[in-house]
Amino acid sequence: MNIGQLVLGLISIGIVTAFNLYLFAIDRLSSSFAIVSGIWIVMSWALGKYIDLLRYTITYDSLTSAYSRTVAVKQYRRLLHRAKRKNGAVAIYFIDVDNFKQINDNYGHNIGDKMLSKIADQLLQLRIPEKVVVRWGGDEFVVMVPCQSEHEVEAALHLMNKSIQSINQQGTISLSISLGTAVYSHRGSHQGARPKQLEQLVDMADKQMLWNKQRKKMNMTVISKHTGTGRYYPNLCRKMF
Repeated sequence: MNIGQLVLGLISIGIVTAFNLYLFAIDRLSSSFAIVSGIWIVMSWALGKYIDLLRYTITYDSLTSAYSRTVAVKQYRRLLHRAKRKNGAVAIYFIDVDNFKQINDNYGHNIGDKMLSKIADQLLQLRIPEKVVVRWGGDEFVVMVPCQSEHEVEAALHLMNKSIQSINQQGTISLSISLGTAVYSHRGSHQGARPKQLEQLVDMADKQMLWNKQRKKMNMTVISKHTGTGRYYPNLCRKMF
């Protein structure tokens, strides 16, 4: 039983009990008990199903089954807490599909939607522990990955590129992505520094993605806890960890 059904079931039991006490008081319990109980059981089940469906709709993107943007901050905070506990970092990867408008124009929006679903499937199947895949909007995805080293950041990046390349082997439409990365690290001596907000990290990764889209080189933006500032470093910034 899901949470929505459980809560509504308990409420329904309370209402039915109160109503039955009233019926008992006026000596009309026997025939009305089954009717009222049956009605409330059906209503609680239906409402519970609706609440669970609503919760799923809010949590997940209907087209790709990736997380929706509305719950991205909650997932980021969870990874941030993990990074703090393990003295690690959180890498934010911003992914944009190259020439996606042309795919829609040439093949139709149905094919475009299928391409987005395939991309999301590949990202969701990546063997990266505790990763979070979010459809940020349109043809843009954000992937959040907990990491302990620069090597893990770079490895995840190459896995993402490789997973998208595998789609090209399955069909006739050529797909490519541009990707930018921003990393927030909890390592540093200045304990008073505040963590960067997700929107700020995504914005920096987005700008890096645009830079990479033009140059097609993999660079990375790093946010350091003790500086609170971002800098661009080539070759995935070996100074981060």
